[in-house]
Amino acid sequence: MITFFQKNNKKKVYNFSNGFTLIELMVSISIFISIMLAAMGALIIASNGAKEAKALRITMDNVNFAMENMTRSLRVGSKYNCGLDKNSTLPNQVGDCPSGNYSVGFTPAEDPSGRIAYQFVNSKLEKCVSSSDCVSIISSSVVVDNVKFFVNGTGNDFVAPSVYVILSGSVTIKGKVTRFSVQTMAAQRSNE
Repeated sequence: MITFFQKNNKKKVYNFSNGFTLIELMVSISIFISIMLAAMGALIIASNGAKEAKALRITMDNVNFAMENMTRSLRVGSKYNCGLDKNSTLPNQVGDCPSGNYSVGFTPAEDPSGRIAYQFVNSKLEKCVSSSDCVSIISSSVVVDNVKFFVNGTGNDFVAPSVYVILSGSVTIKGKVTRFSVQTMAAQRSNE
């Protein structure tokens, strides 16, 4: 014990023997480090999950953009037809296919003398503006399993012509396969 004297001859006693021992400090530091390691592990797992979710969102945004673009083109187009003939990628005959097919052709609004077709060939969804000029409209990181086009109302004056599209496939991100199915419907806006 150490004794100090102050101005008024009052004794003030300080006891320096109170405090933490080396063992207590080591135990508290060990507990702190354990808690911090657990917290860092949780943070790393959450960060990896966020990266995977972002990659999946980007890929699905690509699929949604392709479907939206295709729907917009179909909506303003006219003279729908399902199915490919043997001589051409672009079907020329107007007709329904209520049981579905792997392609749909139509006359685009911007070029009434031309034809555009969307087709599912070799696990790709393609847009064709001529028999030989076809371009995949979905990223190569997306595996498209099936696309079906259903056309109704092309020969009926009381029902607006429409195209119903179902697209299914999968996306693989860091070895994890995520399946998806997207569907949309486009009703013809023009009066042709």
